[in-house]
Amino acid sequence: MSNYLEANIKSLLPHNPTLSASLISIQQASKYEIFIDEKDNANINIIDKESFDPLYISKPIDETIEKYKEHEKYSRYPYLYFFGIGNGVFYKMLLGNEEHKSIMIIEPEIELIYIVFHLHDFSKELSSKRVQIYLPNQLDFVSISSIINSNEARLFLKIYFLEPLVGYYNRYHDEIIRVNQEFTKAIEHSIYALGNDAKDALLGLQHHIHNIDKMVQNPSLFEFVKKVKNTDTAIIVSTGPSLHKQLSLLKKIQDSVTIFCIDASFVVLNEHGIKPDIVVSLERIFNTSMFFRDIDKEYFKDVIFALTSIQHKATLSNIKDGTMMISQRPFGYTNYFDLVEYGYVGIGMSAANMAYELAYHSKFEQVILIGQDLAYGKDGTTHTKGHKFGVSEFKPRANDLQTVAYGGEGVVNTTKIWTLFRNFFESDIAQTPDMKCINSTEGGARIEGSIEIPFTKAIEMYVDKNRKKDRIVLDYPTPQQKETNSKKIKQKIEYMLKYAHTKLTEVTKLFLEVAQECETIEKNSYNIKKLNTKKVLQLIDKIDIVKDNFNDIEFVNIFNDVMQAWIVTQELELAKIQVRHIANEDDRLLKLQDWLLSHKLWLFSVAGSINANIEAIFLGLDDDNIPKEEIDNLLQYYDGNRVDYEMAKVSNGLKDRLWPYEKHTIPSRVEYLLSRISQTQEDKIYLTKELKKRYIKATGWEYRPHYDIAQVALCEFIEYINDYQLKLIKKELQPNKQNIMIYIKDETINITNNVVVNSWMRKRLDDIISLFDKDKYNILVSIDKPLNADNSADGIMDDILDIIPTHNPYLLGLSSLDRYSFFDYIITTKVEDKEVKCVDFTSLCTNIVVVKEKDFEKIVHNILGK
Repeated sequence: MSNYLEANIKSLLPHNPTLSASLISIQQASKYEIFIDEKDNANINIIDKESFDPLYISKPIDETIEKYKEHEKYSRYPYLYFFGIGNGVFYKMLLGNEEHKSIMIIEPEIELIYIVFHLHDFSKELSSKRVQIYLPNQLDFVSISSIINSNEARLFLKIYFLEPLVGYYNRYHDEIIRVNQEFTKAIEHSIYALGNDAKDALLGLQHHIHNIDKMVQNPSLFEFVKKVKNTDTAIIVSTGPSLHKQLSLLKKIQDSVTIFCIDASFVVLNEHGIKPDIVVSLERIFNTSMFFRDIDKEYFKDVIFALTSIQHKATLSNIKDGTMMISQRPFGYTNYFDLVEYGYVGIGMSAANMAYELAYHSKFEQVILIGQDLAYGKDGTTHTKGHKFGVSEFKPRANDLQTVAYGGEGVVNTTKIWTLFRNFFESDIAQTPDMKCINSTEGGARIEGSIEIPFTKAIEMYVDKNRKKDRIVLDYPTPQQKETNSKKIKQKIEYMLKYAHTKLTEVTKLFLEVAQECETIEKNSYNIKKLNTKKVLQLIDKIDIVKDNFNDIEFVNIFNDVMQAWIVTQELELAKIQVRHIANEDDRLLKLQDWLLSHKLWLFSVAGSINANIEAIFLGLDDDNIPKEEIDNLLQYYDGNRVDYEMAKVSNGLKDRLWPYEKHTIPSRVEYLLSRISQTQEDKIYLTKELKKRYIKATGWEYRPHYDIAQVALCEFIEYINDYQLKLIKKELQPNKQNIMIYIKDETINITNNVVVNSWMRKRLDDIISLFDKDKYNILVSIDKPLNADNSADGIMDDILDIIPTHNPYLLGLSSLDRYSFFDYIITTKVEDKEVKCVDFTSLCTNIVVVKEKDFEKIVHNILGK
């Protein structure tokens, strides 16, 4: 028998030292006996001496060849996963196929690995990690996540499957199921962590651009981690249901520990007379600002607010005193600005995850978690008493999950998002063994890797009550540092826009070419015999050139965070085409055709992502602080036809330069309305015919009729379109939910006449809509002066149809409201202290809320938050 053991172990050692050490300790195989055919060294069987079962029932080489033939359909799979190493011959055969970039083998019997390492030389493949071998007990969520999270491997996660090599391994059924479940959990987490909401990514970019100059005027992250450790023990205070029982103890020791609290805990600690040292906040939504709004300025004094650059400007504005340290989360567009001293933390998804990272980088010896339930309370509550939005921010759902309870006994109910938070904690704890993590929550979910100790005992063990902490004081950057960084930011933004404009032009041009060829394919009824192979291959070559951009760090940094939410899902599906087996010429042609057709949407998404990046950058720019000439200079990189800038800020100036009214005539806006509201092409044709009838009354049909005639026809058409919407609404309303209508005067949100809905308005509506629990309410919106029709009370707003895609995108003409009496609530506003004059809401329902704009959020929470 050949002996490659030493070379194999040496190659395995850097990547799996634990398994290597275990293999070195084996003197000889005792559980298995080896039989090698003298005439064929590849014909190897191994017998389990305890059960007398062979690994291979028949002739091993025949079984192996048959397995290899069956596996031919996976010949283009770059990543393969197997349970069982067998005699190793199958893997030597697979490695002859260069398409297989990585083969993971999970073997429950270390003696079998020991035997195979004697028989075959895998040293080269083990060294390059083309072959990876693990024992099942080495694989849990954390370890699997680190294995699969290379950028390229992620793109093939949807084709993952785990198969036993031979029938012998069926005896490890439970272990196979467990490992497979851990893989599934890690894959779901990996894909989710890439970002599943492009809107969030765009919002983050917009806020980053808006906040970045303020960031460099304040102390850096480097300064923070150098100065913040004023005791050995950090306590991270979250807002789980169990927190209230720990507050009296925390108050007694507050002068002897460093208190990190998440933003939502700031309100709770204030009510109990506890002063945190650091408040951590990372969310980009408006609601986060509410945690700071109603607290007296005195309580902010001497507190450090560890914020992120992607937060809503209202959050920064509501922090009335103390020191702000604004850091960057580890995103590509933050890395692009090359302000290393201000980054990068916030890998996890919650403020508590970020607080843990900050404590680690600040070199605390231990952290103690309290209020980190990550599960419902026994009474179904979600948060502690005193939480800004109540103890039950949402109700338990039928699809909620279960996990091991704190203490290890029984299970608790949790949610997917809490599970993600917990997963990040477990991953971080595994990677920070030099800092103890004490979980003193005494409730909720178990966090694997943390040490569960009651809070009273943890205080005895880790808190020196005789030691009084010093106040943390951070130094601000020098005037020269501020000026240098501000200048760098301006240069980076201009180059970012120039680069984006260039790439957008390139991708758009190719998209049009591909779309034209796809149209030809569709006209030929997808007949592969008529496929213009030469043309398709040329286009695929051009697509590959575009894809090469994803190897360019500059491209990835600028676009990837926004793009991946759109692109990753498509890439996961494209991977299925990429690995498809080709048995004949028809298979090859079909694969080429499907590859091109799939990239039509891919290119559209890339172009859309780049354009959305550009818009988000402009939205982030504050034209009140940027000179007109600088804005004009940047506008050369912007497509004026697609601009969506903050036109509502001023009645003249920037908005007029970006989006002049003459580009939005009534006929073009009606055309847009029809395209948005029609569910099918047939619907659009039908609605267009109805519109024509009304035009014909006054004049013959023209595509772009006179403005006045268009107004007359439009006012008549609006009533018809409202009826059409009513039919759609009745289909879409979800049962067992209350119906809410939000009516907003255009003056309330600064929309002037003749200006279509813009992103500032979109954000304002998002802020308002975010106040409602989507699981409890069907939400509809109405705004007056739609389409600039004369009879504004009858109107619907066309442009707003795409503002809130997660809600029912229907807007109702107000004079038609007598037909919409199914509303449970109608919410409207006052304008300049005068009630909105439109229709008599009280004739429709009794739950009328009429409020001033500045009190909107507060009143809504009081009325609907119960």
